[in-house]
Amino acid sequence: DAAVLYGKGYSGQEPVKLFAEKYAGAEPSFEPAQLRRFALGKAAEPVMRSWLQEETNWEVVSPPTDRLLAHIHPDYRHIGATLDAVVVHPHYGLIPGELKKVSFSQRRDWEGNGFPDKFFLQCQHQMLVTGSKAAVLAGLIDEDELAVRVILRDDMHLRQSLVALLSTIDPQWNGQALRREMRKARAEA
Repeated sequence: DAAVLYGKGYSGQEPVKLFAEKYAGAEPSFEPAQLRRFALGKAAEPVMRSWLQEETNWEVVSPPTDRLLAHIHPDYRHIGATLDAVVVHPHYGLIPGELKKVSFSQRRDWEGNGFPDKFFLQCQHQMLVTGSKAAVLAGLIDEDELAVRVILRDDMHLRQSLVALLSTIDPQWNGQALRREMRKARAEA
């Protein structure tokens, strides 16, 4: 959902629709083909977790059964994230793991060390919620190649993201948290 707020979500996702889903209970609307792709990606996650652990020698913790690893921000209870996995990284410790099934048409976005912007935003949001210094993004490309990226925490982006989230998604929010975050940003500058 974080990428949607920046206009980088999946096709057909818009901030106003996200707001309607979160606050008015509207059902998310996706085309049937897109729902099938989401289901295929979810079904491939156990294989991706296994390959990620084999290729990196990092321990990869799976969600219990079919449930998601859900986390809530410690200071802002209305900001949460669901993780596909938790990775035990040798330098960064426990960090979020985001797993993506990459179609042939999306392969170019992953060339070199690349990856789509929306996944950068999603990983940054997960780091915001969990307090992690990094996240692992793994993309299964064409069913036979696992592209692994370690995404580092971008504190400037996260500060801006938190301010944006607090000021747009919580209609009951009164501005005190925004002022506190702005003071922190000025003190760190």
